[in-house]
Amino acid sequence: MKPVKYIFIPSIREARLIFDCNFELDEYGYYIGKFNDFKIIVSGVSKTNISIVATIYFLKQKPSVAYLVGIAGCYRYSGVGIGDLVSIRYDYFVDEGMVFEDKIVFLSEMGFPVCKDNRVSFCEYEKLKIVDSNTVSFLSSSDDIARLYYEKTGASIENMEGASFGLVCSVFGVKSYHIRGVSNYCGNRNEQSWDTKKSTSSLKNFFLQSNPDI
Repeated sequence: MKPVKYIFIPSIREARLIFDCNFELDEYGYYIGKFNDFKIIVSGVSKTNISIVATIYFLKQKPSVAYLVGIAGCYRYSGVGIGDLVSIRYDYFVDEGMVFEDKIVFLSEMGFPVCKDNRVSFCEYEKLKIVDSNTVSFLSSSDDIARLYYEKTGASIENMEGASFGLVCSVFGVKSYHIRGVSNYCGNRNEQSWDTKKSTSSLKNFFLQSNPDI
């Protein structure tokens, strides 16, 4: 029997731009596709949605490996730019806490940790740029918020699912990777522009050409 391999992706729009395959709804209402040896699962955006669907599928059949992929924003001061493809090392629950005296204080620093140090770790895909990430529910829609997030962790990018996905993988003992294509800069929404085509093309080429050795 072949090992089970999953790719989770937040939105059907991203999935259709990255993977040339058909998607159908499963019994839970999630879009499912197939790419080479991978089952692709469209989770929906947010920490909550990825936690639910990853748990459902890990209980159905534990995979040998699971990927989370999709687009993400980067912090302007991070050295990462639009179109870059990155492999996440540490992913922080950066907004699980409070702001006190213009600084973020983690729940873990208050004695109520989401997990150790408010972060999870992933396997590193060494052919890509290795960076850290902040997982948020409250997006950095202003430069001030982006600065708070960046100064707390030094992470390069921001996403909405990664740390929760990593935590579920850790609980189930699943080998996991988190790969993102950078589509925009975080911060002031009035100055934002997204290059979804460039970021999804980077992800598509990765899976078409790299044939990830996992």
